[in-house]
Amino acid sequence: MATTTTGSPATGVATGKSTSARIVIGIFLVLGVMGSGVLVVMIFGSVSGQEFSPAGFRRRTFQYYRIPLIGLQVSPIWRTPSTNELERHLSAARLIPPPAQPATRWDLVEVQAAIKYHAGDALLLTRYLDTPTDEDELAWLTWTEEHPELAAVLWPAVADTTRRGNYVVVPDLMRLAQQAQQADSFQAEVEQLLEQTKSDPTDGS
Repeated sequence: MATTTTGSPATGVATGKSTSARIVIGIFLVLGVMGSGVLVVMIFGSVSGQEFSPAGFRRRTFQYYRIPLIGLQVSPIWRTPSTNELERHLSAARLIPPPAQPATRWDLVEVQAAIKYHAGDALLLTRYLDTPTDEDELAWLTWTEEHPELAAVLWPAVADTTRRGNYVVVPDLMRLAQQAQQADSFQAEVEQLLEQTKSDPTDGS
C-alpha cells in the first residue's frame, strides 16, 4: 500500500513567514516611494510669492505645491496678509482715494518656483514701499509723515497709475517726489507726467 507524504508543519510555518516578510517589505517599499514622492514635491514643487492689491493698497503672500515637471497642483493655495505699516497708514490717512470698483484684482509682485524666480510689475512699487532707512524704518512712511502736502499729491497719483496697471510710471513719480519742494509745482509735474503716459501707446496701460 502506497504511503502519501505531506509537508511537515515546519515547512508550512516557514512558507507563511516568507509570505509575511514579502508583504512587509512590499509595504515599506510602497511607503518609501510615496515618501520620496512627497519629499520631491515639498522640495521642488513649492511655489510661493506675493501679490499686491492696487485698489486697497494691501498685500498678501501665497504658497502652494505642484508636481514638478508636469506642473499639476496638488495642494490648495494658502494666502496670508502681508500689508506693511506704510500701506496701512496710507489707507487710514485716506491718502489713496477709494476704488471705483471692488478690490478683486491682485497683481503679482514676485513668485519663486523651485529655482525659478519671476518678478511682476507690482514689484516696481513694493520695493519703494519696503525701502528701509538707516534706522530700519520705512523710508517712505517717514517721508509721508514729514511731507504731508507732498504726500497728498504723490499717493493719489500712485494709486491712479497702478490701478490702470501702469506700474512703470511709479519710479518717475517717486523721483519727482524726492526732488519736490512745493506742493503746487509738484502737482503740475505729476499731472504732466500722467497726461503723457495716458496718451503714450507704449506706456503699458
